[in-house]
Amino acid sequence: MTNEPRAMQEIHKIREVIYEETRYMSQEERSALTRREAQEVIEKYGLKVKRLERS
Repeated sequence: MTNEPRAMQEIHKIREVIYEETRYMSQEERSALTRREAQEVIEKYGLKVKRLERS
């Protein structure tokens, strides 16, 4: 086992969880999930960002 910093261990765990949650999703499903979660963050924190709509 390597002597990896705790922060890096946490990042690896988080990335593994995200991978497991999305591993069977299509690219369109992952994109929709990302957009939905981004919108939730924008609304939660009242961010004023300009979103680009994709066709």
